[in-house]
Amino acid sequence: MNYLSEAQASVAGLDSRQIRRWVNYIRKNNQNEARKIFYSKIIPDIINNRPVTPQKKYNGLISLLGFTPEAVVLTTKMLRPQKLVVLYTAETEHFLPEVRKYSGMPRERVVTVKFKHGKEYKSDIFRALTEALKCFNTVQNIILEITGGKKMMSVQLSIAAAILDIYREYSIDICQIAYTKYLSELRKPAPESLYLDIIENPIGRTFVNESKKKVLEGITKKEITKKSVGQTELSEKFLYIYSEKDLISTNMANAMKRTAEKNDLPMVFSDVLNCQGKPDLYINHINSSTKVVVDVSNLDPMVFYKLGIAQNQAKKVVLITRNKNKLPSYLSMDTIHTYFNNPSSMAKLVNDLRDALLRPMATVSDETVKGLSPAF
Repeated sequence: MNYLSEAQASVAGLDSRQIRRWVNYIRKNNQNEARKIFYSKIIPDIINNRPVTPQKKYNGLISLLGFTPEAVVLTTKMLRPQKLVVLYTAETEHFLPEVRKYSGMPRERVVTVKFKHGKEYKSDIFRALTEALKCFNTVQNIILEITGGKKMMSVQLSIAAAILDIYREYSIDICQIAYTKYLSELRKPAPESLYLDIIENPIGRTFVNESKKKVLEGITKKEITKKSVGQTELSEKFLYIYSEKDLISTNMANAMKRTAEKNDLPMVFSDVLNCQGKPDLYINHINSSTKVVVDVSNLDPMVFYKLGIAQNQAKKVVLITRNKNKLPSYLSMDTIHTYFNNPSSMAKLVNDLRDALLRPMATVSDETVKGLSPAF
C-alpha cells in the first residue's frame, strides 16, 4: 500500500485532496509546485491541528536554511517570533524569496546572514551566528532552528549556542522540525507526523553551570568572602544605582538584573523612585556593598547624592553613562563606561560589568581612592 491509500493524512485532520496534489507534484519532480502547496495549504492545516504552545515567548528565531525551506517557514509559523534571522549559503540563497513570502513575517522583521561553508571556511558559520545575535540583546529569548543544512553545520551551531548561553548570557534554545513517519518513496516526512521539537539548552543550564560553579567557587557564591582593611573577612556584595525615571537606564538595569540572577551575583538594585524618603534604606545598601555600579546617564541629583556617599566610604565604584560629554568635569573620565540605546551596546556593557564583578577585589589600602575609585 502506498502513502495515499493508507489514508493517514485524513486521519490526522489534513486535507487529503491537498496531500494528493503535493504527492503528485513530488512524483513528477516538480518540487517548486510541491513546496507552494505545502506552504499555502498543508502548513495551515498542520498549525490548526497541532497548535504549538511553547513555555516561553521567543523574541528571535535564528534558522539555518538548507534545501528544505519548508522547515524554516513551518517553524516561524509555529513560534511566531518577533524577528526572524535566516542563515544561508550561496547554494540555498534562491530559497530566500519563498521564506520571506510564506513565513508571514513583515519584511522589516526578517534579517538574512550569508556564510560560506567548506574545508576552507569551517569557522564562517560562527561569524554568521555572531552577526545574527547582534539583532538581539542578552535579556531576550532566542531559539535556534537547525532542521536544514548539513549535519556539521547543525553541530557547529549547537556547540556555539551552548557556549554563548554560558559565557555571553544569551538565552538560546534549540529546535528542529521532527517527524514520526518517513515516506521513503517520496524521500519526505509524512506531513501529518511533523511536530516542533524544542530542546532547552541542557548543557548551559545544568552540567556546565555546575562545573562553572566549581571553577568560580569562592567568587560567585551568594556570599563571597574577601580580605579587606585589617585582613578581616567580609561578605562581598554589589550595588547597582540608577534612576527609574529614565526608561533606557531602567532597561539597562533590567539587563543587568538578569545577568546577576543567572550568575548568582549578590546584587541589590537601588533606583531613585523606590528610595525617595527612605535615606536609611539606600544608606544601608551602600554601607553593605563592596562594589558599586552607578548609571549617571540622566544626571539625576539623587543618583549623584548616592554616588557621593559611596565615594566617601571608599567603595569600589564604576560609572556608566550614555552621555559622557555632559558629565561634570570633576569626574575622572577613566572610570566611565559608555553605552548606547541599542541591544548590542547594552549586551557588551552587561558582559563587561559581569566580568568585572567576578574579578577578585583588591585589598583596600591607604592609597585607595582619591576622587573616584579606579574601575574594577
